[in-house]
Amino acid sequence: MILSLHDMGYRYADGGTALAGITLTLAARRIALLGSNGAGKTTLLLHLNGSLRPSSGGLCLDGVPARYDRAALRAWRQKVALVLQDPDDQLFAATVAEDVSFGPTNLGLVEAEIRSRVDTALADMDITDLRARATHALSFGQRKRVAIAGALAMDPEILVLDEPSAGLDSSGTEHLLRTLERLAGRGVQIVFSTHDADLAYRFADVFVLLRAGEVVGQGAAEIVGANAQAFERAQVAPPLVPQLLQRLATPYPELGDAKAIRSPAALLEQLKELELTANNAARIRAGS
Repeated sequence: MILSLHDMGYRYADGGTALAGITLTLAARRIALLGSNGAGKTTLLLHLNGSLRPSSGGLCLDGVPARYDRAALRAWRQKVALVLQDPDDQLFAATVAEDVSFGPTNLGLVEAEIRSRVDTALADMDITDLRARATHALSFGQRKRVAIAGALAMDPEILVLDEPSAGLDSSGTEHLLRTLERLAGRGVQIVFSTHDADLAYRFADVFVLLRAGEVVGQGAAEIVGANAQAFERAQVAPPLVPQLLQRLATPYPELGDAKAIRSPAALLEQLKELELTANNAARIRAGS
């Protein structure tokens, strides 16, 4: 399934503009929406599964204009699952298993299929041991994983996440990225919003930069990520790695293809290897 937006706009009830003429085709496997607070990230994501309806323009699902009747929305949300920034906006059942089973149960699936989907979703999020735990007794990070598990239980083709790392510590963020990596490897498209360009650069294939409800930059992460001016327009700090790679290109031309270097740790490791190689070469020359 490919979502495409065509000159899509959205106005608040008071007449204020939230989105202004957004045209995008979301075809990449991993897409990051970046922008400062108020840029329109959440509003855009809420359109991707039909939670909001455009005031102008529209969306297409695999080239077919989106419909907003009950049957169409139900089919749409089976394919495009949305996880909100605050898990407490989505969790309401007494236990983890009950909450994760809510979506599949509402689809009218047989008990065996519901159980299978819940088991798979809990395993995907590494929370099988929390199955019987009361949702109100979970930590924030655990509640966030349960919310994502509930979305995964719908077996979506596209997983949409609003600020998925918000409120997580570094360990929780690392766990989340590993999980999303596994899901993307299985064929699930990941679309997420964030203001953390370094996190986005580690994971995303494509960047979409937003400011005041408009797209001010889009394209391959390694290209847009190196465009400091585009990030300045979006009022977001650019990712560190491509900026460093630009500075290191002259003293370290051996760095070569920068596409594989997506984190400061990976860049540091690469520099260590280059220095080791250079030191070995110097010792060989000295010995000869």
